[in-house]
Amino acid sequence: MEYVLLFVGLALAFFGFSFLMKYIKLRLISVKAVGRVVDNHKMEATAKMPSGWAAVADYEAAGQRVRGTAALPMSQKYAKGYNIDLFWNKSNPKSFVPVAFTRAMLLYSLLFPIGMALAVWGITMFF
Repeated sequence: MEYVLLFVGLALAFFGFSFLMKYIKLRLISVKAVGRVVDNHKMEATAKMPSGWAAVADYEAAGQRVRGTAALPMSQKYAKGYNIDLFWNKSNPKSFVPVAFTRAMLLYSLLFPIGMALAVWGITMFF
C-alpha cells in the first residue's frame, strides 16, 4: 500500500509541478488585456496539440490595436463580439492565451501539494 501512495503521490506532484511552472512562465512573458472576439478558426490536431477552436480577437498590445489569434485551441467557439480576458505574449503581440485556460492550469497545479502529501504519507507508512 505504501508503494502505491508513494508512486501515485510522486506522479501527481510531478504533473502538478509541471503545470505550475507553465503557469509561472506564461505570467512572466505575457500581459493581461481585454479583447473582442471577431472570428474563430478551426485548428487541426498536431503531435503536440489537440484539435479545437482558436479565437481571433482585437485587443490593445504595446500601445497599438492588434488582431491576434489564440495560441492554444479551445474546445468551444467564442461568440463574435464577446469580450474575452486574455494574456498576450510580449515577444509576439499577435499571440494570446485566454485567461480561462490559465485558470485551468492553476487548478491543475494544485495537484502538486496533494501529490506531495500522498508521497509523504506513503513514506511515513514505511516506518
